Amino acid sequence: MKLFYNVIALGLSVSHLSLLSVARNQNDAAPISRELTDVDYPEFRFKNWDMLTSDEKEILGILDYSLSTWSSPGTAAVERKRFSELPADVKGAAEDLGFTEKQWDCYQNHYSSYTWFELRDEN
Repeated sequence: MKLFYNVIALGLSVSHLSLLSVARNQNDAAPISRELTDVDYPEFRFKNWDMLTSDEKEILGILDYSLSTWSSPGTAAVERKRFSELPADVKGAAEDLGFTEKQWDCYQNHYSSYTWFELRDEN
C-alpha cells in the first residue's frame, strides 16, 4: 500500500509502473522509463564495464569512475553535481563520452542538485 501512495504522490500512472517493471524484469541498468522524459537516452551510459574501450575507461577515470561506481549508477561522487557545476576538465570528459548537459542532469544527477523552484521554472 505504501508503494501505491508513493506512486500517486509522484504522479505516476499504472502504465508507467508497468514500463518500469518491464525495464527491471529485463535487467535493464536504467530503471527509468524512456517515456517519462523528453531527454535523449544515453545508451552508452549503461554499457557494461567490460564492453568499454580503453579510451572510454581512460575518460571515465577523469570523471573518477571505477568499475564499481560505473556499474552502480548513482554511487559516484561526480553524479551529485549538475553539469554546469562540473570543473572544465570533467565537463569535457563527460562531453567526450557523449553526454549533453540535459542528459547529464537527467540521467546522472537525476536533477538532485536542483531546487523545486528551478525544476518548476524549467518545466
